[in-house]
Amino acid sequence: INRDVSSRKLAVDALRSSEDRLSAFMDSSTEVMALYDSELNFLDVNQAFLDVLGNKKEEGIGTSLIQRSPGAVDSGRYDRYLNVVKTGEPLSLEYVQRRPGYGNRNILIKAFKVGDGLGVIATDITERKLAEEALTELNNQKEMILNAAGDGIYGLNLDGKTTFVNPAAAKM
Repeated sequence: INRDVSSRKLAVDALRSSEDRLSAFMDSSTEVMALYDSELNFLDVNQAFLDVLGNKKEEGIGTSLIQRSPGAVDSGRYDRYLNVVKTGEPLSLEYVQRRPGYGNRNILIKAFKVGDGLGVIATDITERKLAEEALTELNNQKEMILNAAGDGIYGLNLDGKTTFVNPAAAKM
């Protein structure tokens, strides 16, 4: 029996090429990426994920989120991820990852339904949070100085409209 399997071979080659592109895309990202099945078992992770956990891909694939991140249950992330799988409604949340000896990290997580499972992208936003805190502190100091000043201080935009006045200027 002879069969022409060239079309099957082309399909297998196209699938392999597609998988290689996806893997290259994920591993090129500096963001932590993970793909879970519907029961939140790891299907795939990228290199950034492995760098954060410090282990090999083979060690994590097939394990559950609970095994890899026990705090996910206590923090409520586990149930929220399951809700994304169930409803399809994406999730965006921030949490503080406590890493003894390394300091706390602020993490922004975006979770979304992928097929029957879940895709997660996590971004370390610690530096952004520190900058926001510094800016808030600076604004608080500026407001204290403006409010304490005995002279009237006011600001105008380019159209000549008043944008702020301190209490002394308001009295005037």
